[in-house]
Amino acid sequence: MKKIRTLKLKFDLPLEKRQTPLLRGAIASKVGLKHDLFHNHPTEAEAKTDYLYRYPLIQYKTFFDKAGVFCLEDGTVEIHKLLSAEDWRIKLGQEEVELKIEDLDMNLFTCQVWQHKFTYKIFAWLPLNSKNFEDYTRTESLAKRMAMLERILIAHILNFAEGVKWNVDQRIELDIVEVHKERTLYYKEIGFKAFDLVFKTNVSLPSQVGLGKASSAGFGVIRPWKIKREEQRRRARVGEVEPDSF
Repeated sequence: MKKIRTLKLKFDLPLEKRQTPLLRGAIASKVGLKHDLFHNHPTEAEAKTDYLYRYPLIQYKTFFDKAGVFCLEDGTVEIHKLLSAEDWRIKLGQEEVELKIEDLDMNLFTCQVWQHKFTYKIFAWLPLNSKNFEDYTRTESLAKRMAMLERILIAHILNFAEGVKWNVDQRIELDIVEVHKERTLYYKEIGFKAFDLVFKTNVSLPSQVGLGKASSAGFGVIRPWKIKREEQRRRARVGEVEPDSF
């Protein structure tokens, strides 16, 4: 069991999901590139690679088509470097905009392996790298493909656990129960096979946390999944829940 701090910050700033990397660059530049939790790239003094291969504790997202940030553990403290800034103007691409907080929500969440399972949906999940993409496409059996994705998703949960310093000492169980979408999405101008799917696992995970590749840029977001799809669509139309499109 591990209790982790989370902070969801929503700005009154319309943002398309494809612009999320621009938001990350703008906020990282605003607070200063020496604060690497905002961008996960090494500083000039420590630069040995172009990227720090660690789980992102500050993640950039959209909430109901508004710009947002989701922070975990040390990220909930580091975000104050932005919140304490006197000037909240940022340069989003070529446009200068001003950040205004629309909603701020802090929580203490218990991550734990249980004897029962929870149901989640993961959106725009990027599970496949160059190697396992070849393995996936060569596999004709749907059951074997799903088993492969289940193993990768468990690995991504363990990567999250390592990032928040949670030592998982029990067996994680996970089953994919529905695949809602499978398509190509682009990140850094490279196309990746992306999935929206529903899974059950015996791990409790915080809503809005990102799993897998590019989780810092709004990919692989999970949410608890309890309502039927038709009901979700109806509620999305009236603004009660966020649509599940990317």
